[in-house]
Amino acid sequence: YLMDYSDRKVSLLGAAAVGTTLLTIATALFAQDYGANLSFMIFIKFLQGALTALIPPGLNSITQGIVGSVGMTSQVSMNEMMNHLGTA
Repeated sequence: YLMDYSDRKVSLLGAAAVGTTLLTIATALFAQDYGANLSFMIFIKFLQGALTALIPPGLNSITQGIVGSVGMTSQVSMNEMMNHLGTA
């Protein structure tokens, strides 16, 4: 519900994307051999998962605000197609 009722959807989505990126970089920088800091890595991944979970509802919420409920199905399928095309 955070994205649905927020007036700052784009800002929240951007913050989630930047936060996810920063936590990925932190994982690469702070990982130690043989799992010496495993609990810290698990904590970073927990935070990263929480931030990453905001991205799909944010995209869908912004999409519905642009195209409305009538065009939502075709626009989401187009978004997914373009997403998979870009990562193929």
